[in-house]
Amino acid sequence: MRRLRVKVALLRREFSLSKGGAEGYSVALARCLAKLGCEVHLFAEKFGIPQEERLLHHIVPTLKYRTFIRHLMFVRSARKMLKTEEFDSIVALARFDSTDVYRSGDPLFIHWLKCHKPTISDRIFGFINPKQLSLLALEERIFLSARIRKIVALSQMDKQLMILYYRVPKHKITVLYNGVDTERFNPSVKRFRKEVRDKLSIPEDAPVLLFVGMDFKRKNLVSVIDSLAYLPSEFILLVVGAGKQKRFDERIKTLNIKNRVIFTGRVNEIERYYGAADVFVLPSLYDPFCNAVLEAMACGLSVIVSENAGASELIENEKSGLILSSNSSAKELSDKIINAYNQKERFGTSAAERASKQTILSYAESFLKLLKETSGH
Repeated sequence: MRRLRVKVALLRREFSLSKGGAEGYSVALARCLAKLGCEVHLFAEKFGIPQEERLLHHIVPTLKYRTFIRHLMFVRSARKMLKTEEFDSIVALARFDSTDVYRSGDPLFIHWLKCHKPTISDRIFGFINPKQLSLLALEERIFLSARIRKIVALSQMDKQLMILYYRVPKHKITVLYNGVDTERFNPSVKRFRKEVRDKLSIPEDAPVLLFVGMDFKRKNLVSVIDSLAYLPSEFILLVVGAGKQKRFDERIKTLNIKNRVIFTGRVNEIERYYGAADVFVLPSLYDPFCNAVLEAMACGLSVIVSENAGASELIENEKSGLILSSNSSAKELSDKIINAYNQKERFGTSAAERASKQTILSYAESFLKLLKETSGH
């Protein structure tokens, strides 16, 4: 007898709101699916949220220490656990090959290896790096898998990359742009402007640039730092996220902008920082989407996004923000920043209007419709 309620398994190594990004988005999606009446089972090695009604936790055993084998063990353990229970749909929100639907939320690893600037060790040891080889092998299994019925890409850009590298049939890929929690992220966050600026000793009238991300290299923080050298001295850069800050210390010192760059580390209420900023800048080398772009838009910020970020597909250039070409110099970025700052009210209003149509609940509704279609529920 068919169940009236859709029973869904969502799989990711961590479900947490403290990290934001993909982990936080996975929590939001799970809660929305539960709100829509699904019975949602979360499979992860770590949880940063409590169990809730219709949101059940399943801890996947793995190794405790950091090693490339840990992810392989997670995949292996999760496969075994998923066989012990019947689900209408199994959904992987991270790299996992034994699934019905794969939501490709992580960067396409094969593309990242080709588009980033390799280090000396990458050049020497990359071809024998066990972590790199295992991730490439797992990624290939996913995109060539006959078991997976549907792949959800976060942007048209990533869909084309899947076709380019793995020749995935076009009909197997559905593009669903991420949604945003507009109750949390909206222009009213500007009420936090003075509070956050006072806390960080930022003058009320100073132009503040905001960079949000956990992977400073892939999201190209260095380009934003370099652009400060071409901007008036009152411009301040606020960097929110946990990354390798020390790598930039010498560069910041050389450019003589030490008092103009503030690293906050990871923060819990990131909407307050959107409220304190004037311009959001993300010149990513490669980003399948980036939720922070949509959050910034929803908060009414003037945004500058690289054409290498999938979220740029939501921006109408020169209307709801500015799109940065992939080969732009730091000077060209600084010119974009001046433009975005001078038109922050116009760009911000248009961006908020666009983002208001891209809610997390509407995304969950579309996602659930896709799950029902693929499962025949």
